[in-house]
Amino acid sequence: MTERTTTISNESSGIKLDPTEKRILEDQIRVIKRKESYITLYRFSTKLDWIIMLFGIVFSTVAGTAMALRSILYGKMTDYYIRFQTYTISTNEFSEEINHLLLAFISLAIITFVATYISITAWVYTGERIARQIRERYFRAILRQNMAYFDEYGSGDVITRITSDIHLIQDGISEKASIIILILYFYSRAGTIAKEAISTIRVAVAFGAQKKLSNLYDAYLGNSKIEGFKKTLLVGFSLGIMFAGVPAFNALVVWVGSTMIINNEISPGQALSLATGASSKIFETIDRVPSIDIASDTGDKPENVMGHIQFKNINFIYPTRPDVKILNDISLDIEPDSNVALVGSSGSGKKPVLFKTTIAENVSYGLVGSVYENLPDNEKREKIENACKIANAHDFIMDLPDKYETMVGERGILLSGGQKQRIAIARAVIKDPKILLLDEATSALDSQSESIVQNALDKASKGRTTIVIAHRLSTIRNAAKIIVMNKGVIVESGTHRELIDKKGFYFKLVETQDVKAEENFNITPPKDEAAASFTIKGYDNQIAGDSSRSLLVKQKADVEMGLKHNDHNYTAWELTKKVAIFNRPECLMLSIGAIFSIFAIIFANVIQAFSKTGDTLRNEATFWAFMLFIFSGVTFFVSFLQNVALGFSSEKLSERIRSMSFASILRQDIPFFDEEDHSVGILTSHLSLDVTQISSLTGVSLGNLLQITAMIFSSGIVSLIVGWKLTLVCLCAIPLMIGSGSLRIKMLNSFHQKTKKAYEHSAQIACEGAANIRTVAALTRENHLWEIYHHLLDEPTRQAFKNAYLASIPFAFANCLAFLLNALAFWYGSKLFIDNEYDIKKVYTIYVAIVVGSSVTGRFFAYAPDIAKAKAASASIVSLLERVPKIDIWQNGETIKTVKGHLKFSNVHFYYPTRLDVPVLQGLNLKIKPGQYAALVGSSGCGKSTIISLIERFYEVTDGTITIDEMNIAKMDVNNLREHIALVSQEPSLYDMTIKENLLLGCLPGQDITQNDLENVCREANIHEFIIELPNGYDTRVGAKGVQLSGGQKQRIAIARALIRNPKILLLDEATSALDSESEKVVQKALDSAAHGRTTLAIAHRLSTIQHADIIFVLKDGKIHEQGTHQELLRLRG
Repeated sequence: MTERTTTISNESSGIKLDPTEKRILEDQIRVIKRKESYITLYRFSTKLDWIIMLFGIVFSTVAGTAMALRSILYGKMTDYYIRFQTYTISTNEFSEEINHLLLAFISLAIITFVATYISITAWVYTGERIARQIRERYFRAILRQNMAYFDEYGSGDVITRITSDIHLIQDGISEKASIIILILYFYSRAGTIAKEAISTIRVAVAFGAQKKLSNLYDAYLGNSKIEGFKKTLLVGFSLGIMFAGVPAFNALVVWVGSTMIINNEISPGQALSLATGASSKIFETIDRVPSIDIASDTGDKPENVMGHIQFKNINFIYPTRPDVKILNDISLDIEPDSNVALVGSSGSGKKPVLFKTTIAENVSYGLVGSVYENLPDNEKREKIENACKIANAHDFIMDLPDKYETMVGERGILLSGGQKQRIAIARAVIKDPKILLLDEATSALDSQSESIVQNALDKASKGRTTIVIAHRLSTIRNAAKIIVMNKGVIVESGTHRELIDKKGFYFKLVETQDVKAEENFNITPPKDEAAASFTIKGYDNQIAGDSSRSLLVKQKADVEMGLKHNDHNYTAWELTKKVAIFNRPECLMLSIGAIFSIFAIIFANVIQAFSKTGDTLRNEATFWAFMLFIFSGVTFFVSFLQNVALGFSSEKLSERIRSMSFASILRQDIPFFDEEDHSVGILTSHLSLDVTQISSLTGVSLGNLLQITAMIFSSGIVSLIVGWKLTLVCLCAIPLMIGSGSLRIKMLNSFHQKTKKAYEHSAQIACEGAANIRTVAALTRENHLWEIYHHLLDEPTRQAFKNAYLASIPFAFANCLAFLLNALAFWYGSKLFIDNEYDIKKVYTIYVAIVVGSSVTGRFFAYAPDIAKAKAASASIVSLLERVPKIDIWQNGETIKTVKGHLKFSNVHFYYPTRLDVPVLQGLNLKIKPGQYAALVGSSGCGKSTIISLIERFYEVTDGTITIDEMNIAKMDVNNLREHIALVSQEPSLYDMTIKENLLLGCLPGQDITQNDLENVCREANIHEFIIELPNGYDTRVGAKGVQLSGGQKQRIAIARALIRNPKILLLDEATSALDSESEKVVQKALDSAAHGRTTLAIAHRLSTIQHADIIFVLKDGKIHEQGTHQELLRLRG
């Protein structure tokens, strides 16, 4: 075992760490790298598993022994044929001995059926049980890890491990797997990129960055392909030796006069090596003990928590950012029941994290680990509603169609930012905590909601220790103590009044923010503010006119049509043809099967030679042994080239399908991602597991299928030419073999179709848990999340056990049939032989060509599990690749070379495709002149962000038109449209690449961007000074989702990314909400300056940021309620 960790080095930053400090940092991200042996795959087996596996071993041995005994019977049969031809036994003796051997073959057939059925059932049964144990233990281990682990390795890695890797392990510990070459390390990195791109699809679409992200994904896949090619050469050589070894060994056997033995076609050993390779990463995580271990029972457990918090000389550095000191010798004392605020110049705005379930469930997660966790349902519901009332969320929830049972969507996507935040606040206060941490808890709320929630939080903070982090200083002016931080040190502390009197750092922050101005300006939304966008009362009357109704019906039909398209039921032949289009394998693969008929002829002549005596025997045996050696050399050459070609084509196919699938995902419109079946976890699972399983239709498996096809046809033709009677009798059994194999594939395909959804949903739970691990840990939800994951595996486990009992029957029958076909061929062959219709050469030519060839055909269906998985996976991939979105970035439309920036909404109605019973915009009309700075304000959830989404054409309007410079955007080329627009969204989305690469995602195709250009836009966004202070400057990697940066730093980079394309239309969705006062003022000035010469549409809850807007639109009930300048609206007193 070796250690895999990031070496902590920070000499260039000037931060000196002693050995103990370095060890503390390294321990937080260290992983022990290990190489697993095959036996360790069974480390989680129970006593019952071992007992069942013992049965499997015993009956596998019996089945294998039957195969060996068949060779012995075959040798005896050959001996009797030769003796009869040389007249050493009589006809009666020959017939009697043949009949005895036929009974032995039939007995072996029965034994083989029973032994094969029991052994396969036992291995599939235990394989499923052990794989489930590994899945659950791995997910539990993931939830156990410390935060630094996720900072270092990313959450995308989890999806690859929990899908592809564990399935490979299951293949390796249950049935014989097909040969799949897949390098998992590089793909796990690609998986992280894929997960980030899908989870931030709106940003990728807005900046037209799909191609760039797709190229980055392809680059990681390229690393995997190179490693795969290396293994392909080794596999090709090994299989070439294996295939060539059969005739070479037979040549040696002939040379010494032994009976020829037919060797099996392929070894299952490669499946075992894949399983052990896949297990290494899994077991590394399972065995990793994090430095902060939630599973440990050690440590003090105070019975009563008073809420007294002390920091004594605390220094802190993130393990993944060892060159940046975050806290520098911090000491502070927070008394019990006090309300303490932390303020400073470092941006750290946090977005609320909700889970993909109902509102009630999300709020109830706050009870996990508390004394209220197991309350009766009615009492728990009462606490949920009370918490929501405190958070000012109850009213809007009650106006939703399903009220507290409303699904919030992945990451709460179906709710507005303010609504998500209030649910998160309710979740925090529901268990009446002794210590309450509020990290920008009201940052996403509108002014009215903020005031109400702030009052509720002030009440909730009584009787408990409360620590508030806030950039909006008006929210913490009543705090008992305000601690002011700057660059990792405490510069001031005291009450609001004391700090104002000092006229120090805090005074400057207050002066910068102009708290009074913000306090005095307040637009009061309607009391039923949630109903403004979510009420369904009489919604039929709210749609203006029949045209809107018909369009709504059409939109619903479009959604249903899209769902039906996704459920297209392809046949196996259709899927094989579609997959073959992506990769046309070389015709050389057919040659091995055709060569087998030549082998049958040579082998029959060898048997004929053994019937001779003296010099004739020696000469003919020597000649045919030499022919077998030549045949062996040709076989090696052809097999090596074929398997290398197949391996290469399989690697290229996997890379190509992954690349095409990822590009197709990025091509889809936003409604596609709103659907429940298209969550981040499920789509990422498609890229990892589905493409792995689709390899079963290609590569070596496809080569085997083609070989067998060629073998059957060529051997059938040769056999019919040599002797049609025996050939027709033997061929009658082959449809039974193929039928049994096909039946097994059909049964397994049905099983995989039933379990696919369950595995996808379990993967989604794992993805959601890993991606939101900080929220999971804060809520102590680890065990609860694991229990959900555990129960999601119940149904596939039940189906797997059913599959083990039923699907093993046709496989056992196919193996049994091979013995019966041997008996039939030798029995009827002996009749023809006795009647002198056939000589020994004819009998054995047909026997080897048909009977031995057909047994190989039967063994091919050992690949049935992989073929069934591949069918289900192929259907999913093909459906994705063939899906044409309604808003298609690959389709051309009308274009505009220059845009003035005149925006107009005319009687726009809008419903989200997944919520067709909830009207959002109802006859919206607004005009924004070129160069105007326009602002949208209104209550949380009133449709402000929806307007920006429609301008970006993330969705199509239900009715009405949106025009830019008098051109209907619905008719425009969507790429051309977005090239003239830049979006800075409420939640900054960065990718796991360097700062420079993140910035360049904002540039237009063909736009020449210099380093000076990058630095200029970063200066405008007030981020340049921070970047150049980093050791690697603009080449600093920001980590998955920008985890290495604070919220404010990420937002400023996002602003710079928007400015780099010099857009004519600038869309700002809460663009400065995550910034501290000082940065906000600088960035706001930059945005004000950048707004000159372009049309700007800004959404803001902090109304002081849009006081100077040329026009302010106040939304209510999906319409413009008021509009005018700041002063005009104040005079209206609306």
